[in-house]
Amino acid sequence: MVSCLVQLLIALGFPLGEFVLGGEYIVAPSSKIMIHLIFSVVWGIVVASYLSYGGILPLKTKKLTQLIIWLNTLFVSYAIIWNFFLTTSIKETLLMGPLTLITAVYSWALIFLKSERSLCFKKSY
Repeated sequence: MVSCLVQLLIALGFPLGEFVLGGEYIVAPSSKIMIHLIFSVVWGIVVASYLSYGGILPLKTKKLTQLIIWLNTLFVSYAIIWNFFLTTSIKETLLMGPLTLITAVYSWALIFLKSERSLCFKKSY
């Protein structure tokens, strides 16, 4: 949710660019605004998928939702390395690094706890 909001605010001209994409720009140049809008939409889809996966938002795309959750979990697991060790932006390291780590931990927990729960509660005939 935070990434979706940050990307949208950057696209709208707020000076938050130091927190994303290596902190290359404080304010996104007009040539990058579309990229941030696309990122915002993608993160919005990811948020909707998590809410659906958790049973909060009723969507009828269970297989697609599971795929998005898995892909995002793998992505944020990789992003931990980027946000903590490879970025040149101190602000990205200090803010987005911990948020990415928390997101990855919760995402892996959601996947494994949900799959464990489904295994535990299967009816045997």
